[in-house]
Amino acid sequence: VFGFVENSMHGSSLRSIGFDRAVLNTDLTNLTYNLLRYEQVKRLNLKTWR
Repeated sequence: VFGFVENSMHGSSLRSIGFDRAVLNTDLTNLTYNLLRYEQVKRLNLKTWR
């Protein structure tokens, strides 16, 4: 997971002023990862455990 996020963001690191901005940046990164994984599962027609 972390390697995917780091590679997809081209190795950028989190630099922000304030805790709230750091949390927002982390949340948006997680949302982006989840959307990309959802798209990949749908595109490849993978069966999920559900």
